[in-house]
Amino acid sequence: MTDIFNTLMSPVSKAEFYESYLAKKALHIKGNPDRFKDLFNWETLNRLLSTSFIPFTHFSLATGGKEVKIQPTGNFMPSNILNDCMTGSTLHIRSIHEFSENLHNYFYRLSMELKALINVNMYASAPEHQAINLHFDDHDIFIFQVEGTKKWKVFPPGYPDNDKKRYPDKTYMELDLEKGDILYVPTGHWHIALAATPSMHLAVASEWLKGTHFSSWLFNKLDPGVNEFFPLLPGRKGSSNFLNSWQEQQSEINRLVFEKLGDDSLMNEIFQEARIKVHGSGNFNFPYLYMDSPVASLETESFYRKENYEAVVTDEGNLYLLNLNLSFEKKLLPLFKYIFANNHFSGKDLLRLDAGITESQIRETLNILVREGLVFIEGGS
Repeated sequence: MTDIFNTLMSPVSKAEFYESYLAKKALHIKGNPDRFKDLFNWETLNRLLSTSFIPFTHFSLATGGKEVKIQPTGNFMPSNILNDCMTGSTLHIRSIHEFSENLHNYFYRLSMELKALINVNMYASAPEHQAINLHFDDHDIFIFQVEGTKKWKVFPPGYPDNDKKRYPDKTYMELDLEKGDILYVPTGHWHIALAATPSMHLAVASEWLKGTHFSSWLFNKLDPGVNEFFPLLPGRKGSSNFLNSWQEQQSEINRLVFEKLGDDSLMNEIFQEARIKVHGSGNFNFPYLYMDSPVASLETESFYRKENYEAVVTDEGNLYLLNLNLSFEKKLLPLFKYIFANNHFSGKDLLRLDAGITESQIRETLNILVREGLVFIEGGS
């Protein structure tokens, strides 16, 4: 499968981006005007607005540096929205990837490649009308210019003095971002943009996990091993064996930490769990919810999963998926690993999987997963 990020940022490689640009300075990548035509365009926006249920909380109109949320009233009419945009307002849709399967799948893959948490906002702007004033973001952003041209100015990082109203006064990058181009702006770098033509861009907010996230997560992963050594009170502080006892426990904690750090899959595991906690959402699977045993026959039925349902299956017998955490017997580990490594499988595949797993255990597991909306029956309602 093609590496999305390398294709997007060419001729800058991923290694060069991490070394020279990430969290350091802005980067402009020229692109073919047609490169986003299958991802998002004016027609896509019109179709989403006309046919998709996007909650009002995701909409707003911005002009003159002020953003006003669209209220769920009769004012939400195409003619009113179009008129506001024609007279200078910028239409802002937050988390637009949640309402487009194409966008969702694309940015899910990009998120997995970068090991970054991603959220996508859309801005459609009229020319020569300032929507958002000079500002900086608390996350990195990639600007995908999908339609038109927008003029950008990027300033060095820094924070304003609220008393003296001091803001950056010298840019280090000024450019016309044209259709098909990408602009990367690091966290804290001030920027301002103004549409030169009718313009639309996707602002891809990207947040990489920090060292503090990793250290606290790792500590929890060491449980219960580390907790056996807490509290660190081997004796009274004045006793002669206090220091020796403390050092013995510290050495054992160090051993457990370095043992865990030797796990090659560690970084992928923390990222998967972070995605689940940040972007978790529930799933409905009517009518199976009401059925005692939705799985009728392992010999004749086939099953499937949706590709974007990425799971973490641990050797300890835990399944993390979306907002769900299931525990299971360790002997069922081959069953869970097989199910969440394949998008399509049959009951016969599962019966042949492991002689130590009984048909009733397979059926019981599938019943739970089907009721939770994590696995679907081929040809089911």
